[in-house]
Amino acid sequence: MAKMFAICRMAGGQPDLDLEVTPVHGWALVDQLGQYGAYLFSGTGQQLLALDGLPQCLGIVGVTSSGDVRWPELDGPLPAAIRNKLNIWADSMGLPNVPLNWDYRKTVKEVFQRFNDKFDLSSIDISEP
Repeated sequence: MAKMFAICRMAGGQPDLDLEVTPVHGWALVDQLGQYGAYLFSGTGQQLLALDGLPQCLGIVGVTSSGDVRWPELDGPLPAAIRNKLNIWADSMGLPNVPLNWDYRKTVKEVFQRFNDKFDLSSIDISEP
C-alpha cells in the first residue's frame, strides 16, 4: 500500500473528500491548522494520484514501505513545483516559506511541525490492510 504526506482542507473534522469518488484506504491526522489538516494518507498509487489532483489537497510526497530504509523517497530533493504550491499555501496562512535547500524529509518535518510542534516523523504510520 502506498502512502502520501499531504495537506488537505477539512470539513467536519475529516478531510474534505468524497470517498465514493476519491476513495483511500485510510489516513492519520497529525493536527489541524485553520481549515487544513496535515495527513498521511494510504491507498493505491492511483487513489493517491487522484487525491493529489483535488484542489482541496496538496500532496507533498508519496512514500513506500519497502527495503531497509523506511520511506526512502523522503531523501529526494523537493521539486520546485511542490515547493511553489507549498509556498502559495504558506503565504495564504501567514506562515514562513519553504527554502530552496530543503529535501522532502526536512519539508515534511518542518511543515507538519507548523501544525503540531511535537510532530515526530518516526512515530506516524497507517496499518496495512
